[in-house]
Amino acid sequence: MTNILVIGDAGVGKTTLINNLIGKPFISQYLSTSQINLVEYNDYNFIDIPGQLKYSLDFSSINYDIVFIVYDLSNSISYSNLNFWIKKIYKPFIIIGNKSDCTLSVKLTNLIRSTSKQFDNLKLSCKNKISIKELLSNYLNKKLII
Repeated sequence: MTNILVIGDAGVGKTTLINNLIGKPFISQYLSTSQINLVEYNDYNFIDIPGQLKYSLDFSSINYDIVFIVYDLSNSISYSNLNFWIKKIYKPFIIIGNKSDCTLSVKLTNLIRSTSKQFDNLKLSCKNKISIKELLSNYLNKKLII
């Protein structure tokens, strides 16, 4: 089993991303994640971390192989907090910009293009299922994350 830690600020779509990856339908109502959730699917364990716990968690006690750091393409604060999340982890990671369907995402997309040369990043929309298949085929199904 590959353990995938899914982190990022509150409200960026971490749980929705996991639900998309395991085939659950999109739900437009925001439901806050209140505790660490383990979601098993095929050969993967997704470890869903509540964004509200970002200052109190020590990830060294969690067994994980790779990290999905999720941010909201329409929220500059969640983008600014990427460095906070990167400093908390010690394994390979993929930056995932969610909510590419939002109109405010263009400015942040240009910003991340110019500053993200050292890590993989992917822009997607859980709501419209944009690039979900790309995430599955390029990172999960081909086992590039191990």
